[in-house]
Amino acid sequence: MDNVAQQLIDLTRVVTDAAGAAPGKPVHIDVLPGFSTALPTTTTLNGVTLSGSIVGTLAGTLTGTLAGVLNTLVEPIQFSVTFSVRKGVDEMGGGGMMANKGIGQDYIATPDINVNPNTDPLNVAFLLKPPVGEDTDATPPIHYAIDVTISVMVEGLSASKTLTVPVDVPAVQIPALLLLGKHANFAVYDGDDAGSLFVMVRASSPLRELGTVVATLNRVMGLVGTLKSILDFGSIFIDALGEAAKLIGTVPTVYFSVGNAPDLDGDGLSFEDEASSLLLIGVHNGSAVPGGANVPTVSGVTQVTLYNDEGFDKGGIDEEHTTFSVDEQIIAGIPTGVGVKRIANFTSPQLDWTTDPGDHMNDDSSSVRWGGMT
Repeated sequence: MDNVAQQLIDLTRVVTDAAGAAPGKPVHIDVLPGFSTALPTTTTLNGVTLSGSIVGTLAGTLTGTLAGVLNTLVEPIQFSVTFSVRKGVDEMGGGGMMANKGIGQDYIATPDINVNPNTDPLNVAFLLKPPVGEDTDATPPIHYAIDVTISVMVEGLSASKTLTVPVDVPAVQIPALLLLGKHANFAVYDGDDAGSLFVMVRASSPLRELGTVVATLNRVMGLVGTLKSILDFGSIFIDALGEAAKLIGTVPTVYFSVGNAPDLDGDGLSFEDEASSLLLIGVHNGSAVPGGANVPTVSGVTQVTLYNDEGFDKGGIDEEHTTFSVDEQIIAGIPTGVGVKRIANFTSPQLDWTTDPGDHMNDDSSSVRWGGMT
């Protein structure tokens, strides 16, 4: 009988779509038992016994000696499947069991692989938490491993095997995006004065025109909704994405810069001495950002530096500049990996250049670049 149990184990298969893993896309794992649904069985998932026929078996019925033996069984075949999820070596130094269910955890299984006996245990969908990265960062995927342990008992004799499904979940790409508005609170008009908007992405960004920027913002907003049950970015971040998309489509004049802008009144731009509001969207990995006038570039935190002179001048007679860094978004004590900085009005309260507290920033910016001071 031990040979019968082993043959049933050998014939059992696992199929999955893990190779196509993507952020927000559940990974499906289906277990295909190696015997006919006509055979008497009991099925257990993590200790819970389920009676009835097996769903989704391999095509065909065992024949020959094995079938003859199975037809004479007194006790039903006991077939059990258990699942466990762990992260790979890169994250856990050899792999480790992951917590499930809810915000801040690593995965949600449907049906619940621990307590839910009311759903077919042979078909499970795993929503796995993705990493978060900026569009210019080579953010590596998170390496997960889903272990599927299958056991068969025939007349008191058992056999088992564990199949491991590797899953690489790529990052949610959050574009680094800067918006500067001519009017306070990005007003479309101030009386009869039409507003204008300056939009900047990194030079290495795949976003090369405004239509693609808006499409990407909408895609990220949709993805954020899909991931909310396991990775909540929070309303401030979602609102910032929506506001950026809306402003690009409604402000009368929009200027676009791929990479740094050493002259806000050159290369088709006409935005020098215009900025009165700011919206900065990007990533924040939790690194501390020092205070003071000359904030350094902090890896993993989206930053921009505005200057009151052209050409990023910080050593001449007029050397005023200010670095802005996104504020880390933490939801219910859990870091999200994203950040937002929004300044509605450079004059309320009065915003001065960090390097010169007596000199106002409003309508006084001539150049802007990514990063802090070097």
